[in-house]
Amino acid sequence: MKSIESAIEIIGNRRQDSRLVKKASNLLGNDIPDTIKAVNMPICIAPHVAGGTIAELEFAKEVIASGAQPIWTSYIEDRFTTRNPVKVNHWRPRIAWPKGQLTRQWIVPETVRKDPGIGIGAAPTVFESGVRIISVAEYQGSLAKLALEAASSTIEPLTIDYSEWYSRQSALRGMSRSAKGYYSAIMALYSVFGVLFRYDNQPGNQDLLSFRQSVAIPAAEFVKDKLGVEPVIVSRDYPENGMVTDLSQLERAGAIAAAVLPCGRVGGENACN
Repeated sequence: MKSIESAIEIIGNRRQDSRLVKKASNLLGNDIPDTIKAVNMPICIAPHVAGGTIAELEFAKEVIASGAQPIWTSYIEDRFTTRNPVKVNHWRPRIAWPKGQLTRQWIVPETVRKDPGIGIGAAPTVFESGVRIISVAEYQGSLAKLALEAASSTIEPLTIDYSEWYSRQSALRGMSRSAKGYYSAIMALYSVFGVLFRYDNQPGNQDLLSFRQSVAIPAAEFVKDKLGVEPVIVSRDYPENGMVTDLSQLERAGAIAAAVLPCGRVGGENACN
């Protein structure tokens, strides 16, 4: 589906169908995220960690132009893999600066990168706030605020983490937390309660096609069989330089460079190696 306005109309009509709403609620174990229930018309994007990349800001601008509410639904407990360039970008962000400078340096210590036994957003960075080490999710959230400032945007990011909800939905289906356990819940949620916005053709993502064939499509078919309606998904081609966080128009870039360039040390380890 290409039109957000058409997607909004479909979900609006489905929400008026009390029988369909009840069937979808039952399929979810009556466990609908509070933020989704509270927002009039949620349009959701699902990065692993919410940030301020060009792709995410383009999503937000388009949704706001339609009069709906953009929501980032993160999954900070998901596992890191180098096979997914979007996941790599959370730990090694591309940042565009004034005068054309583009940096791409690791913000996660090498020891963590070699043995990533912690969630992608919960992982520690090389930055500290007082005596506390900043997590990837916190760092990316700070980048998002700077990117919005650079774009002179009034967007207020609304982020909810689905990690615990995914666990509950997987358990409801008798599984440990896995995509096959929770993806039918995602498809049910975005069949009645909101719209899913996703980017196709992510550059370099070696697993995207097989994931959609083995997980996403079967989950959508399962939900259609149960509810009689298809998930409402707005798809876009991945934008050029979509993984870049663009701070090139930020007037105070020089003053904040030290805060966001990751050539710092934690425990004697240089993250720029």
